[in-house]
Amino acid sequence: TNKNNDAPNLSLTLGPCTFDSPDVGVVFTAPFWDEETGGARLRVVVAGLGPPGLAAAMRLAQPTIPPMMRAPFSNQVPDFVVVDHNVTAMGTGGFLAAGFWGRRWEFLPATSYW
Repeated sequence: TNKNNDAPNLSLTLGPCTFDSPDVGVVFTAPFWDEETGGARLRVVVAGLGPPGLAAAMRLAQPTIPPMMRAPFSNQVPDFVVVDHNVTAMGTGGFLAAGFWGRRWEFLPATSYW
């Protein structure tokens, strides 16, 4: 337990960038081995460095014109997106970083924005 009731100091490093504000949230795909089916699968991870960051990341899950299109997690998000509170007002213009992993799930500057 944290005796000072302070949130832990969390950070996210992605390529050349380190994000350490509790306002930062991230959505990314990650591979995992499914023991039950014996096959490789993908997971979508949604996390925040603090409650405001998680709220910002969850904004990406809301359809822009409900119910006329699918939720963005299903077809409109690249392999990773880093956001903060600006995503609410700016949409994709509020992305702090975004891009696609390489063939071996590595960060590729050529397919990324930061």
